[in-house]
Amino acid sequence: MPSQKVERQCAHPCPRAPPVKDYEYWWLDPSQPRKALMSLTAIILLALVQGITEFLPISSSGHLILMREFGAAAGLDTVGANANADLVMDVALHVGTLAAVVLYTWKDLRRMSVGVVQGLSGNKTEGWHLAWVTLTIFQNFSIVILDLNHLL
Repeated sequence: MPSQKVERQCAHPCPRAPPVKDYEYWWLDPSQPRKALMSLTAIILLALVQGITEFLPISSSGHLILMREFGAAAGLDTVGANANADLVMDVALHVGTLAAVVLYTWKDLRRMSVGVVQGLSGNKTEGWHLAWVTLTIFQNFSIVILDLNHLL
């Protein structure tokens, strides 16, 4: 049975994202001119902005967008081939941030995981208590956020 070639619109309205065809690679758009990947300098610059702004109470994604626009205005190759390429770069930068956090907190995460396994068998260690405190804080924070959500 031959596959149908169906066009679908982007999930969100983007001025630079034309319809994507299901039978093509989703990050490439044949209607756009092909160009090389971002320069290594641009990738390092975006990664530094992501790393610095991720843990501040400001939008790291917003800063990535601003850095792309300012970088393009300054002549840096900070904009991808199309909006989907920019999205892939944003996801890669956020995954890199997550990997850095996991590597940094690896000992605590391991201690909590081992503590939960040992705690379920009856041996409640420091890791067990750390896991429960973390879960309790997360639960209380979630309740407060959901309760305040109606104010927004």
